[in-house]
Amino acid sequence: MALRHGRRDRILPTPNPLLIVLCTLALLIGACGQDSVITTGSDQPAPQPAADEPGLAIRITGSVEGYVICPGGDHACLTFRGDVEPDSEGLAWVAGRIVDGHLEIDEQLPLARRLDRDYINRCPDGDFVGPPPEEWLLANEGMTEGDADLPEGYADFWDSDDGVFHIAIAGNRAEWEQYLEAEGLTDRICLVEFVYSEQELRALSHEAEVLTADWGSGGASTGDTWAGVLNVYVDWLDVDRRAEFADFSAANGDVPVVGHAPVEVLDDTFAAYEAAIAGATAELDPAASLAATCGPVRFSSIPPDLDEFPALDAEAEQALAELTTGEETSLEAGFLEVDDRTWSIAHRSDTELILFGHDADSAAVITDGAVYARFDRNSADEPFRPSGWGGCWIQVESATYGNASIAFDTTRPPDPSSTELPLVINERNCASGRAPEGREIVPVVTESDSQIMIVVLVEPAGEADCPSNPWHPFTVTLDSPLGDRTVLDGHTSPPVTIGEATPGEHE
Repeated sequence: MALRHGRRDRILPTPNPLLIVLCTLALLIGACGQDSVITTGSDQPAPQPAADEPGLAIRITGSVEGYVICPGGDHACLTFRGDVEPDSEGLAWVAGRIVDGHLEIDEQLPLARRLDRDYINRCPDGDFVGPPPEEWLLANEGMTEGDADLPEGYADFWDSDDGVFHIAIAGNRAEWEQYLEAEGLTDRICLVEFVYSEQELRALSHEAEVLTADWGSGGASTGDTWAGVLNVYVDWLDVDRRAEFADFSAANGDVPVVGHAPVEVLDDTFAAYEAAIAGATAELDPAASLAATCGPVRFSSIPPDLDEFPALDAEAEQALAELTTGEETSLEAGFLEVDDRTWSIAHRSDTELILFGHDADSAAVITDGAVYARFDRNSADEPFRPSGWGGCWIQVESATYGNASIAFDTTRPPDPSSTELPLVINERNCASGRAPEGREIVPVVTESDSQIMIVVLVEPAGEADCPSNPWHPFTVTLDSPLGDRTVLDGHTSPPVTIGEATPGEHE
């Protein structure tokens, strides 16, 4: 069987409004903006473009799908040349140059991760006898830095999963210990020390928003007392902006200022980046990123092999047992019907585990769907804990374009002797009830001697409401005449035989 995609109505290398991209590009701005070296937030310099080599040097964080890397937001997806190994979430952080419309990868960099603080050693469970008295909790429910009864340096107050209450402080520990003793809470509340108080970071956050207000990119900032940093979020960063951040950070003490942006332009301006994208000669093919998925489960082939993943081992069985018998999850996870399904390991890393479960009968997968369970942990020496689960239907999807259902066109009966197959399509994504006129429609066709499987991809409509969409006429060109072959709608798996659209539902 040959997998191919049909002719297009038009070609547009557009951004992807549907793809939700997690952009966590963390650059320690205080080390940037220097004339000689552009840093990555570590001690290693980012690669610089050679003087005699054309192109625009950028750093980009985004998802990798097929042969495109998508920085997120409204930035265009790019084809790339070079090796990229996405992480467990399908993300990558790379430095490279835009040359002839492609992203030439110079280096892949590690994704920055949130700093995890360890407070367990400060708060051994055996030293605490339970939550503070209810009257104290009610009286201090709205604790803030400015409360007259509290010592200086209050940052946060929370109840962790182990039943121990915590107060995060960035002040004099001795004063807080005296305060807890006076309140009779020494053995009920754990003190966790932070570097900066909430008030300090809140003031600095306001200054950062003033700094970015005239950049025209919707700058926002948040102070993270837990990590002891100020996070500043902008649409893009270039050399000039990093220099401004460096000056800003230097003027505000030792608080780390972290910039988050989908795209960083390393050696020019963002206008040059936009110009390079606008002049791109590369064709971004939505069919190239076609994949079969079921919730967070991603299969390696189309059609998917439901049994491609390895069977559960002892660690995975323990995690699944915790989900279905644990006090907090067993009732909610009861619908998974663990014993009646075939389970396998769809994905595993040091910190994440995804299990896939399905009925042995493929017909039941169509009518009832399948199930998945996701588990997380902080390190490899901890057990996996349930973090999400649910039912899912297997879909064949593109990373950049949406799906459409297909049916025979009752006004244009198919001709077995023709290679032109008239159909009607119904867009499944929100399109404000409008037909996909003026938007690209890409048929992906798999032909054999006995059947024709078709997946129709539609360019997204952008921001839209979600009433039902109309049927829309569309013609697929086959490699050989239709004959008596069965036509299948392949956007679900297993694919389904198409029928006729309800008369009057399309023009």
